[in-house]
Amino acid sequence: MNANDLPKDIAQTAIQQDLMGAVRAIAQGPLAQRAQSIDQEGLYPQDLLQQLAAVGGMSAHLDQAGKPGDYKAAIAAMAEVGKVCGASAFMMWCQAVCGLYMQTSGNPVLTGERLQAHMQGLGLGGTGLSNPMKSFAQIENLLLKATPIEGGGYRVNGTLPWISNLAGDHYFGAIAAVMDGDQSAGREVMFILKCDAPGVTLKECPKFSGMEGTGTYAVQCKDLIITAADIVADRPGPTSAPSARRLSCCNVALRLALCRAPSTASGRWNHNWATSTSTWTTGPKTCRPSWTIWWAAS
Repeated sequence: MNANDLPKDIAQTAIQQDLMGAVRAIAQGPLAQRAQSIDQEGLYPQDLLQQLAAVGGMSAHLDQAGKPGDYKAAIAAMAEVGKVCGASAFMMWCQAVCGLYMQTSGNPVLTGERLQAHMQGLGLGGTGLSNPMKSFAQIENLLLKATPIEGGGYRVNGTLPWISNLAGDHYFGAIAAVMDGDQSAGREVMFILKCDAPGVTLKECPKFSGMEGTGTYAVQCKDLIITAADIVADRPGPTSAPSARRLSCCNVALRLALCRAPSTASGRWNHNWATSTSTWTTGPKTCRPSWTIWWAAS
């Protein structure tokens, strides 16, 4: 019997059970075998992330044809992976929120084939909103600057530290301050930044950071050109910050999954994850809520 033939509530439960079974098989099988290499040797598990995406483990929260997004299922999938490898659960979150940016953009280029490829794991991405969230809280300035160019689009310059789930052909959500000459225009533009675009350089983070297996880099932009095809939010006059803030609230729910079972199979109970905003210690201890929620906006 097909799950779609069942009553709606029963069908939803059956779909969730199928999803969790598929995620659990990957987590307790090939991922468990590599968890120590990811955590201690810096192995980036791209193929396993693609497998998790292919079974729906990083897109359950996204609306699909005839089926609304299910955040509970998305959180459960991350928590299941987190029982085996905290780093991989963290990268699932990166992928999940990047898909959220694309789907809520209203940009046909991002919501079409690119989103479908992202949901299937054919494309992998992350999020670069740590600096913007701190900027909106007036803690620091936006590190990326976007200058409008003739014919539409922007030229972006600046450097973002600590962006995860990246590789040479990956991408992530970013926000830049729109400039009017040397002065701020009083608004921001949110876009998908492609790591293989001309003018983008990935720089490895310090080895002592303990995040080598998470595809974490500093991203430098030198005269990067972004076009309408890349835009998530760009509103003349009113700032795009409220859109980013609404998205970050959704990020919180997904990030909380990482605290349910954050230890890794390698047994590094006191392993520290350092970001530009906070440090989270994995292990059997309970994460402090303030750390979790603040990090969820990164």
